[in-house]
Amino acid sequence: MPGDPDDLVVLTSAASELQAGLWISVLESHGIRGVSPGSAATTLRWEVGSTDPYRLFVRRADVDRAREVLDNQRSDSIDIDWNEVDVGESAEVDEAAPPDGSSPFVMLGLVLVCLVLVLGAVIVALSWGGVP
Repeated sequence: MPGDPDDLVVLTSAASELQAGLWISVLESHGIRGVSPGSAATTLRWEVGSTDPYRLFVRRADVDRAREVLDNQRSDSIDIDWNEVDVGESAEVDEAAPPDGSSPFVMLGLVLVCLVLVLGAVIVALSWGGVP
């Protein structure tokens, strides 16, 4: 007995929630309704996440067409060899700047903040000193 054509069956597994969402979008653009459990459904389990990948479900009646759509999408995709991509020259590093990124203006700002705090404490202490 083949089963109900409206039952959900596992089409494939994805490595991440993002990949599963992309594949669901591809299927829906071809008129095939697909679902994949969200991150809450996969992270609230007792098993380790890597042993339970993100599964994509479609109706049993759509399984063959969905496989064909995903196979065509995979064959049309472009794999990029990042070793062959020219990313340009690296940015020049200013040797005059301190390695921690601080500048004289930062130090001046810290000194001014400390002076304001000390001055505020002195004013408060003097105003309380006049009260009997």
